[in-house]
Amino acid sequence: MHSQSSQKVLEELSEAFSSWFVSDDDRDNPPGYRKRNYYDSDGNRVHEEHPRSTVTWKQKGIRHDTKHDKLRLSKGKNHKDGHDFILCEYQAPPEIELEKIQQVRAVYNTGKARWVLHVVCEEEIAAESPGENTAGVDLGICNPAAVAFPDDALLYPGNTLREDKHYFQQEEYQTEGDHGPSQTAQWAREKLARRKDHFLHALSKDIVERCVDHDVGTLVIGDPSGVDEDDWGRHGNKRLDNWAYKRLMNLIDHKARERGIKVEMPDERGTSSACSVCGHEDNDNRVERGLWKCDRCGVVGHGDVNGADNIRQKTLSVTPPLGDSDNGCLAQPRVIHFSRTRGFQPRAPAE
Repeated sequence: MHSQSSQKVLEELSEAFSSWFVSDDDRDNPPGYRKRNYYDSDGNRVHEEHPRSTVTWKQKGIRHDTKHDKLRLSKGKNHKDGHDFILCEYQAPPEIELEKIQQVRAVYNTGKARWVLHVVCEEEIAAESPGENTAGVDLGICNPAAVAFPDDALLYPGNTLREDKHYFQQEEYQTEGDHGPSQTAQWAREKLARRKDHFLHALSKDIVERCVDHDVGTLVIGDPSGVDEDDWGRHGNKRLDNWAYKRLMNLIDHKARERGIKVEMPDERGTSSACSVCGHEDNDNRVERGLWKCDRCGVVGHGDVNGADNIRQKTLSVTPPLGDSDNGCLAQPRVIHFSRTRGFQPRAPAE
């Protein structure tokens, strides 16, 4: 959205921004990123003495005059010489209504040598539900997620996360300086955090997209918050501290609601020890990592998938088991591996 303000207002905005960099006031806190070089139409780099970048106003610094289509943007406590605000007029297209403004960003367009206003508004999207099926999600540490559909099951291993953690923590520890983290150590921490964040975003997106493909209208995510109350020993507690299950739950919830999928998050306690077929509960049913066997009905399956199907059944009045449970989906879920170049892809079948 282009501001229709006068050239004087634009210059005032530019001066207010530039004063951050020439001010001797310690209270000034300019944005950390600013452009000092840009390229002309011929592709040659041109040095720009006057720093310009993006200035962002949050809700507290914005006053919206809907009657006259104007925005009043605060200049901040340290830059109120004369007017304490910048007045910008705008002309929005007829089909756009500026409501619930969250942010206003002033972006300097170097090529056209002018400021452009970006207005960020909150809008509720009423998406149509993909279907009436229900899916359950069991969150874990070794396997970040297991998903149970009425006739299918998915398992998402966390191999990539563990590999990244091992590599970048090794880089961090080997380069730790005597006076705090070295630049290489800081780089390793930031790189690991970015890769983990990318993994969680990609995982939540893949789960939601597959829910849409399976006509899921309700997604039930087991909330493992109660696990924090127990003592799992030094090694176990450290793994719990690095478990970003709340972050993953929020990402799945946000992406699912955008696609019209209702999300519920009941307590997951009891779902790991109960049989999803007959309901028999026994803490010894989990024989070893990944292997789960019911002593009553004899069903053998994957422990995480069994938990995901129990979570799926929490909101159902009738609780049918997961497809052909005996050596079917429960025992042999589809394994979805992560690749940084191709995203999540099903594991290739063994030849």
